[in-house]
Amino acid sequence: MKVNMLNEIKDAINQDGGNVSDVLRKALELGYLLSNNELIKWAESELNGYESEDSVPEYRRFYAHSYGSFTGPFGSGLQNVLIPVFNLPEEVKEFAENTVITQSVSEIQELVTRSQNGTLTIPWPANFIALSQHSIYERMALFHAYKSISTAAFVSILDQIKTRLLKFVLELQKNNPKVIDNADLGHIDKSEVSENYESYISGSVKCSKEK
Repeated sequence: MKVNMLNEIKDAINQDGGNVSDVLRKALELGYLLSNNELIKWAESELNGYESEDSVPEYRRFYAHSYGSFTGPFGSGLQNVLIPVFNLPEEVKEFAENTVITQSVSEIQELVTRSQNGTLTIPWPANFIALSQHSIYERMALFHAYKSISTAAFVSILDQIKTRLLKFVLELQKNNPKVIDNADLGHIDKSEVSENYESYISGSVKCSKEK
């Protein structure tokens, strides 16, 4: 029986409850069959996690809200209140407003599964708390802070991976109807593969507004 990796990927994506890691392993194999290093690197990065934030695609970038707890005079304080960013040092402001998700898809799936209230939190580094301690509220000192991200944002990453890969596969099939099995994949023009990768999988680096 002839094996066509394009059809296998489509089937895996459209399968109810399909595992994104399994889909990406097929995408990795497709990258080798097509001799396309961009697809190989993308699939590996999604499977293993991204090594640097600079290489993270736009669908893994989100605006975030930060919350903090403060101590004040005479035993006063504030607990888990929204942190306004306009008075923060610039490097802290960038961190407080934006989140770049570098984790592997298996880690993302695990985070989504373990989420209990529809949100996930990312603690502020201790040095950012120290830098911002007295710059937010008058006569109040920040002692704990975190970013809150909707679980839906993490789910959207998994959905984007499948949607982008499906568009890539469908476009290759539309333009190459004579591809019957994996042996035919090597005959697809390499520039066409690269163009489709740029159009349907890759994207400009920008942040997504979290809903």
